[in-house]
Amino acid sequence: MAKGKGFIQNISWNLLGAIFPLVVSIYAIPKLIAGYGDVRFGLLTLIWSIIGYFSIFDFGMGRALTKLVAERLGTEQEDELPDLTLTSVFLIGLMGIIAGIVLILSSKAILGNFLHIEGALLEESQKALQILALALPTVVLQAGIIGLLEAHNEFRAISTIRLFLGLFNFLGPVVALYWSNDLYIVTLILAAARIISTGLYLNRCFRLNILTFRNAQIKFLYCKYLFRYGAWVTVSNVISPLMVQLDRFIIGSFISVSKIAYYTVPADAINKLSVAPTALISVMFPTFANVWGSSKREDGSSLFWRTSVVMLNAILPVCVIFVLFANEGLSLWLGETFAIESTAIVQFLSIGFLLNSLARVPHALLQSVGRPDITAKLHIIELPLYLLALWLLLSDWGVQGAAVAWSFRMFIDFFLLLFISGKTLPEVKPACNKILIVTLLAIVPIIGTMLITDLTWKIIIAVLVIIISGATLFKQLISFQSHYLKLA
Repeated sequence: MAKGKGFIQNISWNLLGAIFPLVVSIYAIPKLIAGYGDVRFGLLTLIWSIIGYFSIFDFGMGRALTKLVAERLGTEQEDELPDLTLTSVFLIGLMGIIAGIVLILSSKAILGNFLHIEGALLEESQKALQILALALPTVVLQAGIIGLLEAHNEFRAISTIRLFLGLFNFLGPVVALYWSNDLYIVTLILAAARIISTGLYLNRCFRLNILTFRNAQIKFLYCKYLFRYGAWVTVSNVISPLMVQLDRFIIGSFISVSKIAYYTVPADAINKLSVAPTALISVMFPTFANVWGSSKREDGSSLFWRTSVVMLNAILPVCVIFVLFANEGLSLWLGETFAIESTAIVQFLSIGFLLNSLARVPHALLQSVGRPDITAKLHIIELPLYLLALWLLLSDWGVQGAAVAWSFRMFIDFFLLLFISGKTLPEVKPACNKILIVTLLAIVPIIGTMLITDLTWKIIIAVLVIIISGATLFKQLISFQSHYLKLA
């Protein structure tokens, strides 16, 4: 790992790169809806979705590259890095080309047969997707290059470029409106931004001399491992978002389309909070890989425990505030009717969000030690169980049942990941047991606060939780900073 780059600084850069574009989107989206109209804006969101979803065409090899590079840094295997990085980047680039071809071949079917776009707008949209298809190789390639930079602890560079790209993602279409609301033009701008950002990532790699084509070879041995590891990561990357989106379709089918908004609005709002746990885990994943792949393995249990404590104390106040003030917040934001329908939904989803955030730590640990198959198999098992829970709870509890089902799945996922982590890595078993106990001790009182209606007591409880968690978090971060730099 690169030296002299602290844990707090890396987390801060990750948060900046994720949060600032979200703030800009609040300004940009109303202008985009007004300028492009409902249909074109809907297609623009489809283009954004394709950019995000087609990034899975790296088949998990970006994650695999982070693991392989991080665990070799500072060891006798470091001389393998040129061959490993060249092989990975070549394969990921090849997957990107395949992704582009797939989009070109399927664009007409997506727009005409699935979305039922007709006439001049069909031709305009198809041209837009074809332009996007030409840029997809760079979109997919970014996953590998970012993985390489993460392994070398280059979070400042990653976040700076990501910040540029995130701002351009929303401001580019706004600027395009000064000329035209044609999707072809806005897609050209978005594609250009991806190509430029990929060039910036590559430039950083070349300047650090961590990606070189000189005296490096593409080796079949690495190809085999990258595909095997990446295939399991891809299974998780496909099933996990599927479970996030399935509930709203099932609500519309089982109850009523008119009820979907009562669930999706709070669900999407809480989902946006995931930038915080993601910021922590993206920093810790290469650290886990480095520690368990080197002679520092004895530090692993402490590192795992510290990471979990930081995650708990960072997310707990957010969860408590959402649970306590769900009714008041929804009333101010969306009105009394929405508050009546969605208060319990927000409360249960907030508890699920806390569990999901904590589950990311053992999830990252298992992937960092080369067991992405475990996390993928868990997702395969959870999918039918989640669907069954949705069906049962929607029948009995209505829309609120979907929130309970999601939070229940998060608990099962969290419990199983801790249990399997302790079995797979016996040195972390004591830490896993402590984390489970501490989490249960935190969640049971939170569920109890759902019954509190007095505003004064809500404020008192929220302030106490913020003070206690804030003080604990500050102490842990200072301690973690020193511990993290020793491992770097």
